[in-house]
Amino acid sequence: LGSKHFEDTLEPFDSVFKSIAAKDPHRLNLDISAAIDSAETCKDDFEDVHIKLDPQILMKINAI
Repeated sequence: LGSKHFEDTLEPFDSVFKSIAAKDPHRLNLDISAAIDSAETCKDDFEDVHIKLDPQILMKINAI
């Protein structure tokens, strides 16, 4: 489940560049919010099942 959320975290970035190009700040905000929410959910999923994340993955999640 955590890996699904990690994958979901990356999906909004596909449309981020489109939102920037279209000068659509509302859509951009929605995409960034979705990425942040998915990143937090991903991290929480791993913590709930007591799986220690690889530090590089955790760093990438926290960077989002």
